[in-house]
Amino acid sequence: MKKKVKKVPAYTCDYPVYDYEDNSVYIVIYYNGKKVKFIKKEDAPSLIKALESGESLEDIDFHIRTYF
Repeated sequence: MKKKVKKVPAYTCDYPVYDYEDNSVYIVIYYNGKKVKFIKKEDAPSLIKALESGESLEDIDFHIRTYF
């Protein structure tokens, strides 16, 4: 009998990431552990809402994929 392996989303992110030089807040997006994109907080309202509301990892992964 084969076990089903739960697929982990390939995209992850760090939020909030502060840049004190220009007083901005960023989201850092990783793909399989490698940094691929920085997005300003103002440019990603649906992703911010998903992160702050505690949605599931799959939902957050979906929101991240919309920015590529």
